Amino acid sequence: MAGAAQFFAGNVLNRLGPLRSDTNFLQATIDAPTTKFIACRNLDALLTSDFRTAFLKSEDLAGVLNKAFLVFLGVDEQDRVAPVDGVVNSQPVKVDGRAYWAVDLSPDENVPETTRVAEELESRGLKFTNLRNVLGSLSSEDVGIGMLSHARALMDWKARFKFCNGCGRQLVSTDAGHKLTCTPTPESSPCPSAQGLHNFHYPRTDAVIIVAVQHPTKPLLLLGRNKRFPPKWYTALAGFIEPGETIEEAVRREVYEEAGVKVGTVQYWGSQPWPFPSSLMIGCLGTADGDPSTESSMKGLDAELEDAKWFSREEVQAAIDAHDNKPGASEAALRIPPPHAIAYHIIKAWATGWAHRPML
Repeated sequence: MAGAAQFFAGNVLNRLGPLRSDTNFLQATIDAPTTKFIACRNLDALLTSDFRTAFLKSEDLAGVLNKAFLVFLGVDEQDRVAPVDGVVNSQPVKVDGRAYWAVDLSPDENVPETTRVAEELESRGLKFTNLRNVLGSLSSEDVGIGMLSHARALMDWKARFKFCNGCGRQLVSTDAGHKLTCTPTPESSPCPSAQGLHNFHYPRTDAVIIVAVQHPTKPLLLLGRNKRFPPKWYTALAGFIEPGETIEEAVRREVYEEAGVKVGTVQYWGSQPWPFPSSLMIGCLGTADGDPSTESSMKGLDAELEDAKWFSREEVQAAIDAHDNKPGASEAALRIPPPHAIAYHIIKAWATGWAHRPML
């Protein structure tokens, strides 16, 4: 699987950020009969019976378009349909490609039609589904997975941030769902954030390091487990990057805190968007410093992990083979995350001598 994009990545759309403020262009794409829509309700994605993204037409959403929260996802420029005119920096542009939008059909007292439309869609055999609960049933061949990742993260962000943290006024969506700004304020009590661009609230992406740590002198890989994990389940160590940290500093801090192992060299391997709710998993390869102990069980400075220990290449490869359904693969003594998680891929990268690489 070398050269593969990570699950939830590989979105083929041109997001066309400079056109998100062009209301005429946006409305033209909403009205275009060629435009496709995806939908969520309470952050659950609308899927078909075989767990594929359900793509809708504007007539499927009669009564809610231009009322419900919408996110402009972008344009597929390989799927050329009728071009749409836009304006960027006062210059006319022509966009040729099929447009995609996401619509939030969550219950809304201001848009009661969302419930009616949601019920009509489910009566056709479609279903609003918690993506995290069906990750094993989703297909990497589904072109809508990256779009759902984009849409779900923005819908979650909008649901969490309802009021301006500068003035307390209600926030409204702008830029096709990609910005929030406080409602107009009287000159007598302007928002403190009105200077510069701080009156805009932008979507947040939380950076998380996840690292495969190898022993410097022995063919061993350091993995850890949380007490909530299923039996035998271990994974790569991970943690949020803190303010003022580089990626490599976060790797060294997290590994020492969780497993008590000091890390020397750190290399970037690849990344994965993780829309639960809005993380970017930054995959790294690390080498332990010095000659760390290989005792069977280790604990770090905090209690986040139940256990951390070194595994041999044979143990790790057996766990990979079990996931890959290789002939002769039996129930492994070690279990690792499945291929939809970047943890699987950086673990496999170590087991294959770094031959397993992402598509950058």
